[in-house]
Amino acid sequence: MHSILEFAEALQENRTSQAVDEKRKREGMFMTLTKQTEDSNHLPVRPLLLTIPQVMECLSLGRNKVYDLIHKEGLPVKHFGRAVRIPYAALEKWLEQRNL
Repeated sequence: MHSILEFAEALQENRTSQAVDEKRKREGMFMTLTKQTEDSNHLPVRPLLLTIPQVMECLSLGRNKVYDLIHKEGLPVKHFGRAVRIPYAALEKWLEQRNL
């Protein structure tokens, strides 16, 4: 099974529209965190928490379906006031349990 991050990266590589990329950057959907290694390569660091739009893109689902998964199928979430976040590790585990 491919990880969610690999799937998301494949989606990003398939995107050719610069306007879409610019919009995502403005919305903060691209994680630009990098980690310096000994050989000066930069490796992406996976986010601990995903926003609803990030989960939508990773799973290729719409907003309503993601919220249905949260409310009806037990997709794990964390609430910070009104903000809803999905832990990356919990999403991977939830998908594995569902054999997806």
